[in-house]
Amino acid sequence: MDLQTQSQEVYFNPFDAAFRADPYSHYGPLLSGPPRLIDMFMPIALVARYADVLAVLHDHQRFSSVQPRNPLTEANFDLFGNAANMLGSDPPVHTRLRRLVSRDFTPRRIRELEPRIREIASALLDKAAKRGEFDLMADLATPLPVMVIAEMLAFPPTVTKRSRNGPTT
Repeated sequence: MDLQTQSQEVYFNPFDAAFRADPYSHYGPLLSGPPRLIDMFMPIALVARYADVLAVLHDHQRFSSVQPRNPLTEANFDLFGNAANMLGSDPPVHTRLRRLVSRDFTPRRIRELEPRIREIASALLDKAAKRGEFDLMADLATPLPVMVIAEMLAFPPTVTKRSRNGPTT
């Protein structure tokens, strides 16, 4: 797979409010050309086409999920210490960790949890309705899976409460 340096025709900036409000108008060049290498504080491969996404997901040598260690930020973001986690691992470590939790995430198990998932989703939507505004990601898509997984792992609810400005205790 060829990675091209970002050209003038591609604009990708998730920090730009206008981009977040309408990212769709920027998708054309991404879908019609090869993946781009962009600089967002570090090099990032911007991949949009299905075949390219599959190639990236299977090429752990060039596209690793293991983040490079940064001593400047480690003290602030060292949530797991040296413990392996699925989000920051490549096979075979990722495969081993995924196998450990896979029985709890079967379609049957999720169906069993459906009433509780609906209850949590309703509570999140009610909270947004009381504020009079709704952000799909911040109000539902991000907290819902975290809250469900936290309950599955028997974390107390106070640990999983979050505000838009970060965790609360």
